[in-house]
Amino acid sequence: MKCLDVNISVVKELYKQMEEIKAKSVTIVIDACFSGKSEGDTPVIRSASPVFFDISNPLLNVKNGVVFTSSTGKQVSSWYHKKQHGLFTYYFLQGLRGKADIDNDGKITAKELEKHISKNVSEQARILYNREQTPEVMGDREIIVVKLHDFK
Repeated sequence: MKCLDVNISVVKELYKQMEEIKAKSVTIVIDACFSGKSEGDTPVIRSASPVFFDISNPLLNVKNGVVFTSSTGKQVSSWYHKKQHGLFTYYFLQGLRGKADIDNDGKITAKELEKHISKNVSEQARILYNREQTPEVMGDREIIVVKLHDFK
């Protein structure tokens, strides 16, 4: 997987468009590759996708929305080479498939997904790379992200 450079103006435009969406709910998931390259396309930090910028909460003007990001604005986002995904993406997808359904009600809320992702991503980033990676969730944590019976 090749890491794409995304600048802050692209992210701000995404959030602007998100505010204008007329949907029942909005879920944004970002396992970002914002830079991480030096001159000559060489990674600055091995197995990482730096995300070193701060942005205001995009959901201040959005109702029924939630944003999941792979790390804080001061951390790097780690890869999970063994699973051919970012650590965040791997555990996010695992959570959607049912691992995050803490109360076994067949519905996975943003809050349940946040608990699953945060625990696993943080733990694996320390084990694999001896670094901190703390996924963040902004917005309505009570939103149902997926109903498991929809997949049966």
